[in-house]
Parts: sequence; structure tokens; C-alpha cells
Amino acid sequence: MGGSNQNSLSWNEKWPHGKTGELTMHRFTPVLLILLLGQVPVLADVDVSLAHTGRVYDAATDRVFCLTGGSITPLNPITGSVEAPIVVTTTSSLSQMALSATGSQLFVRHGSDQRLAQVDLVSRTVVADWSAGTSGNAARTFYSFAALPGIPQRVVTATTQ
Repeated sequence: MGGSNQNSLSWNEKWPHGKTGELTMHRFTPVLLILLLGQVPVLADVDVSLAHTGRVYDAATDRVFCLTGGSITPLNPITGSVEAPIVVTTTSSLSQMALSATGSQLFVRHGSDQRLAQVDLVSRTVVADWSAGTSGNAARTFYSFAALPGIPQRVVTATTQ
């Protein structure tokens, strides 16, 4: 795809499966059997296209969060709606994210990987932003990070020079 780091998402039974390209979400056609009424309503398929560089699915809120430039854009897989973006930075692109086990916090690397932001997904705001620091005269970068299980507001990081 010409050096592009964009991804494609095919949606099937509420679990994302990625490929290369632009985000395309196809929600399967669910059949809801209502035994009391004897009806079988069928919902229409929903298609969404959104250029992005990374994504994560949150089962707690039933949302797909996509990295779109300096923002995180939530998608509702049931309705196919693209929700209001959460702006993390206006000066750089986001490069990686990790979701807490509870789905309440999202940690996002940005600023040439020298910064790490914490986004509260309930209030949809950035609640913290850390620098990887320096070592001697050189800036450090966040090499890897992960949300801590059982402590959603905490993140463990590894930095490199």
C-alpha cells in the first residue's frame, strides 16, 4: 500500500479482523428472535469508511477507537456512526494505543513517540500527558507500554534512547 501504515477493519459478529488499507466496517446482519411475538426482525448492514493508523475494540462500551491524526475517533458498530473525535494533540500524530482491561482508560503514544497521553473514555478527555524524558543530551522515546490489569489508571512503560 505504498508505505502507508493505514489499516482495514472487517466487522463480523462484533470482533474486528484487520487488513491493510482504509477502515471499512461491515456489521453482520443480526437476527433477533423474539419468542413472545414470534417475529424475526432483521437489521440492515452498516458500512463505514475512515482512514486511520491503528484501532482497538472496547467490549465494555461496544466502540472501536481509531487513531486519526492527532485524535482518537470512536465508532459505534451497531449504528455505524462516527462519533466526535477526542483530540489528544494538535502538533503530532498518534502512533500506538493500549486499552485498560475495564475499558475506562486509553493510553496513547504521540509526539515522535516521546510522549504518552492518558485518555479517560468516560469523560472523553485527556487526563494526563507524560514525557519519556531525556538521557544525557538525547530525548528518550516510549518503546513499549501496557495498561496494568486491575488498575485501569496505571500504565507500565519501557523507554529507549
